[in-house]
Amino acid sequence: MIDASQTLPLLVKQRAQVDPDKVFIHQVETDTSLTYGEAHRQALRWAHALQRLQVGREDTVISMLPVGFDAVNCWVGCTWLVAWEVPVNTAYQGKMLDYTIENSRARVGVISERYLDRLAALDGPVGHLEVVVVPDASAPLPN
Repeated sequence: MIDASQTLPLLVKQRAQVDPDKVFIHQVETDTSLTYGEAHRQALRWAHALQRLQVGREDTVISMLPVGFDAVNCWVGCTWLVAWEVPVNTAYQGKMLDYTIENSRARVGVISERYLDRLAALDGPVGHLEVVVVPDASAPLPN
């Protein structure tokens, strides 16, 4: 049995309470950092957003995000809800992407704008997806 106090969201929360300005993740490519305090706030923000989309315990959420803070925050946000994040390989397209999305059974997807064309290229309905969240949208997107 897993000790609940040792789960990732609670460990981040504990560190955020003790030393909120300590670096949790440093992204070398951009020379930017995410502190425990900010990581905790962002993870809760993701959890609340996903919860408003009716994501809950043992639901799956697909993510197709580049390596970075959004990917980590989405993942930790899912763990707050005891939901399963299903990260999709960003190289997938066509039948492999369709198969992965279909078998994840996710209703909600979190997909970077740079990968939306791959989703749009799929024929017919895309698995069980009902909602796609685009955290890095550069402009308003169609419904």
